[in-house]
Amino acid sequence: ADPCALAREHESKGNDFTVHVVGFDLKGKDTSSLQCLARQTGGMYLAADNADQLGDAVGTVVATAPETAPEPEPAPEPAATPTLLKVDVRLAPGSEPIDNAYVYVVPEAGDRKKANATTSGSIRNPFKLEAGKYYLETRVGTVTGTTDVEVRENIENTAGIILNAGLLTVKAVQQEGAEPIEQAYIHIDEPELQANGKRKRVTSGNQRNTFTLAAGKYYAIATQGKASVGQEVEVKAGERTDAVIVLAAGMLQVQVLATEGGKPQIEGTYVYIDETEVQANGKRKRITGAVPRKPFSLPAGTYFVTAKIGNATASREFEVTAGKL
Repeated sequence: ADPCALAREHESKGNDFTVHVVGFDLKGKDTSSLQCLARQTGGMYLAADNADQLGDAVGTVVATAPETAPEPEPAPEPAATPTLLKVDVRLAPGSEPIDNAYVYVVPEAGDRKKANATTSGSIRNPFKLEAGKYYLETRVGTVTGTTDVEVRENIENTAGIILNAGLLTVKAVQQEGAEPIEQAYIHIDEPELQANGKRKRVTSGNQRNTFTLAAGKYYAIATQGKASVGQEVEVKAGERTDAVIVLAAGMLQVQVLATEGGKPQIEGTYVYIDETEVQANGKRKRITGAVPRKPFSLPAGTYFVTAKIGNATASREFEVTAGKL
């Protein structure tokens, strides 16, 4: 645009202002409009071709600025009282609030989706909201809880979400009274078998997990290697259930020798673990197989073990005892 014309327009409207212009590194360029802007408003135009001249020019402009008394600060407006909403999330009525629950706050006017949330956050801090109706949603573990609330001005607004859920821990041991098996993994399934003979998976985790689950019955499975044992458990609202599953598994370390009295071989060696019973097709059911670097974790029982080195094979039965190598 035209800086000079802009200056004249403001002058004609009575806007009293002064513009000082520093033309930095404008050698050979038309600076007439910039000089006009300064002249039209009673300011200075200074040219600066390098950093030193720029510093001098800015210093000159600052030195000419008249000292003015500071304007009095406006009287502070009365602080607006925020409308706050405190939310509690509980497993069951009367239970302690869940400290770290995360809540989404969705205006009721929109779709009830977390993506439309006005705000979200931990329930440790109250939500600052405008007055109106809202939909609240939280998810703790596998459980989703929701509620509706109307936020009103000038009152303490509170809302509670009841999950109707409980806590479940599962420990896997080799035998009653033993310490938990560190490597064991836990699966939580629905108790009913589906048409395919399997159960629907709800969640999984290691034994350090405390699972938050909707009140009801579940099928908890502990696994270590190929050893797997499951049992039904019941989760009650507001309560903690501690389940112990006895795997009764043992460890089978297979050593493969090329000749009697030779050294165990690993490279080029493979081991298959099968059930002992021969099926109708003349084969045994395969349980697992691997290079025998580590022991196999197996339920207590007898197994048919086949070792291969190249094209050479040998087989024999082994019995695995619970809790032993």
